[in-house]
Parts: sequence; structure tokens; C-alpha cells
Amino acid sequence: MLRNELNQSNYNQLTFFQNQVNTNIEMISSWPHLLIHDSDVASFQAIFLKDKTLNLDGINLVKCIQTKLGLQESSSNWRTGLDIYSPSLERVVSENGAGFYDQKELNRLIKDGWQVSKKKNVRKEPFYYKKGVGTIYNRTANEELSGKLITKLEKMGLHEVDNLTMKIGEESYLVHAVLSQTTGWYKYRFSSLYVHFGD
Repeated sequence: MLRNELNQSNYNQLTFFQNQVNTNIEMISSWPHLLIHDSDVASFQAIFLKDKTLNLDGINLVKCIQTKLGLQESSSNWRTGLDIYSPSLERVVSENGAGFYDQKELNRLIKDGWQVSKKKNVRKEPFYYKKGVGTIYNRTANEELSGKLITKLEKMGLHEVDNLTMKIGEESYLVHAVLSQTTGWYKYRFSSLYVHFGD
């Protein structure tokens, strides 16, 4: 009976987390299609086909596009980045800037489909935590990062089971938490993962 309950609990946690991942992936995948049909993006290309330099209208248009890119990126709690490239104009616009780019360098970086690559310090970091009592770390734990995660988790509210994505600084982390009904301690495990989609 206990084994079946544990298996069902693990299955439910994995299903919930997978649904979260699927929702985020579907949302992020829709961004390029939305931007392709955006009137400001279309106007950006039209302006530079007439004039290769940025006039006042062009500057204002770029700022408008950058605002839209920023809004799209902030709508996800994953770490995301959107760039608009125009191969015919050799121009790129991102939330942080606009300018020319090297086509050979772009070809080297861009790959079709989902690409997953590990970042620095991505090992799984488990620790135990109980509010008002303290934290138990393993010997390789990143205590500073764990402390920041705990602070954010407390503000959000602690739950018996959690599977979520949290952003600390510029990094996004997958966070899993389970409350022990026996001890009242939470076991947390987090890891960072970078996923790139090229189309």
C-alpha cells in the first residue's frame, strides 16, 4: 500500500512538472510566429529597404520593437532572449540594442530545433529546510544560492509539494520540494538548465 502511494505521488509530481514545462515551451515557441506577423516588425524591414541609416522614425520603431521583445521575455519565468534578424539587411534587434551582425557568426550559433546544454554549477543541490529552525546542507551545497531560493519560496508560500521554475538574478532554476509529514522538514532540490530553440 505504501509503495503504491509513493509511486502515485511521484507520478503526480512528474506529471505536474511536465505540464508546466509543456506550457512554457508552447508559449515560447509561439513568440516567433507572433512577431513575424507584427506590423512594427514588418515596418522595420520596409524602412531599411528604403534607407540604410536610422532616422528618427527608425529609432522610434526600434524602441517600440524592443519594448515588445521585453514584454514577451518577461511573460515567462524562464530565462529567455528574443532577437529579430533580417538577413537581407544584416540587421538585428534585441531588447538591449540594435545593429549589424556577422552572417557567418550567426550561422555558427544557430541550430534547428531544441538544443539543450548544461551551464556552470548545474549539479542538483538538495537541502532540508524548516521555517524557524534552520537549513541542513550537504557538503557541496551552494549555501548562498540556497538562501536566496528559500527567501523567495517563503514569500511565495510553502506548499507540501512544489515543482516550479524560479529566477535568481539572470539564472532560472528548476525547484522541487516535498514536505515530510513525519518531521515537518521540507526537502528541496534545484538545478539550472538552459534550453535553446532555433527556428
